[in-house]
Order: sequence, then structure tokens, then C-alpha cells
Amino acid sequence: MGSKSDWPTMKSATDMLDEFGIMRNPESVWGEVIRPALSDQQGWAVFISSPKGRNYFYDLYNNAKTSDNWNSWQFKTIDGGYVPQHEIEYAKNDLDERTFRQEYEASFESYDGLVVPNYDRELNASYEVIKEDDTLIFGIDFNVNKMPCTVNVLRGDTLHCVDFFFGNFNTSELMEAIQLRYPKHRKIFHTDASGTANKSSAGGATDITIIRNYGYQVMNLARNPNIIDRVNAFNSMVLAVSGVRKFFVNPKLKRVVETLEKHFFDENGLPNKKHEYHDDVFDALSYPAFHYSDYSKHQMVRMNMSGH
Repeated sequence: MGSKSDWPTMKSATDMLDEFGIMRNPESVWGEVIRPALSDQQGWAVFISSPKGRNYFYDLYNNAKTSDNWNSWQFKTIDGGYVPQHEIEYAKNDLDERTFRQEYEASFESYDGLVVPNYDRELNASYEVIKEDDTLIFGIDFNVNKMPCTVNVLRGDTLHCVDFFFGNFNTSELMEAIQLRYPKHRKIFHTDASGTANKSSAGGATDITIIRNYGYQVMNLARNPNIIDRVNAFNSMVLAVSGVRKFFVNPKLKRVVETLEKHFFDENGLPNKKHEYHDDVFDALSYPAFHYSDYSKHQMVRMNMSGH
């Protein structure tokens, strides 16, 4: 989007902002930095991005409807001719409907209502049991007095949530509980990136250090992905456009099931944080799901893998 002036003949300053839809503090970047800087040069700006919900990029895109000096264009990946049809079909297997429309059809999706709209208590039910040779995959949200922690196993390319810890005071207490219940299994942990700095336990050690000190492998993101990307990745596991489901949960895990059925977006289009534990439980669910989803492969997030 940008000025309706005759761009090819313009000699003034130009700013091009790529992936503006996921830029941090976009209102300040445009309103306090870029826009004032263009005035003395009579310059113009171009904003390029895949849609990321109805955010500030969406607002600027719609300026063309009410302002004469703005214009907007929309180009769909599926119509561009650069992505072969077989790759588009593969994407339908990897992504949920909302994400596919956003990423391949340039659709500004509304993030309201339920965070996980396609979860089905029966169709996403798992009755898998933990086997002696299973590698246990844990997802933790570091939160004192709650410490929600999901326990998952892989079956082929499907992820099954088979157990859940909740209510431990800190990371050290949670590790003791895990070691007591699962003393012999290999364990991999997916956590919030803040765990490299946060200290939920006394003694000065970070949460990640505490986990590693137990001899467990930690696969934490170098930085947290955009929350909407994590929501989309999780939903792609719950139900892809193709109808394939790759995430399942034991229906006896009541807090987990309740979160999947009742967690909703707030007025800003983000997962609601006001409930006592829904957002914390969702984080614990989505950290490992993001890693094992095909969606994450599209996001080019660098994984920092370390441990034993």
C-alpha cells in the first residue's frame, strides 16, 4: 500500500517496510519515525506483509477506502504462479483453515471467539498409554504456583497429550514430581524462551538451568514466535484444511480439555490472559505442538537445541 501518486516518476525519498504486519510497535514506527521523516522530502512509503489478523497493518490497508492519498493492493499466493499446485496441496495438509486463508489467500482473518475452534472432544481424543521405550515430550509454562506441564508422546507424526502436571510451586518442585512419576524415561522439554533468564526457584539458577541439571534435554526457542503464529501452528495440528488431525489429548485431563474448549480471544485479538489458568495451560500445550507442527517449518524460527 502507499501513495496514489505516479510512483515511477517520483524523485522523493522512499521507505519500504517489509513484513510490517509482524513488526513490533508498528504505530510508533510509522507515526513517530517514518511518517514525520517523509514530510521534508515529500516522500512516500510502501508497506508489504502477509496479513496477521486485523491489526495496525489491516488499518493502514483500509486507509485507501477513506483517504485519497493511499492505495492498497492484495496479491494471493495461490494466484501468483510462483508456488506450484502440488505445494499448495501440501500446505492444506499442514495448515488449519484460518492460517491457509491468511498465508495463501492474503485474507485478513478475524481473531475472535475460541482460540482452538476446531477441537473436538471425541475426534481429538487419545487413549494412548506411555510405553517403556517412549521418549516423553514435555511442554512447560513457567508460572509460580501453577507450573502447567503437559506430557506428550509421538505416534508417527501425531502428538498425543497423555498426562498433565499442575500446581507445583516452582521449577525445582515440578522436576522432582516428574522424576518421581517417570524415573526411567528419556525426557525432552519445550519451554518458554524466557526460561533462559527467569528464576521461578530460589538459589539463583534459571528455570532452563534447573531442567538441564536433572540431565534432561531442553529444546527451547531462541525467541518466542509471534503468539498468533503459535496459535496457528497449534490449530494446524488440531485440524488441517485437508481434514487431517495430528494432535490428540486424553479426555480425562480435565484442565487441558477445558482450556481447549473454553479459551477465547480478548478484545485485542489475542488469547485471553484474564482466566485463572487457561492461557498458561494453552502455552504449555502449544510449545511442543509448535515444534512438531508442519506450520513451524514455514516460519523459519531458529531452534536452539541443547542439553543431554
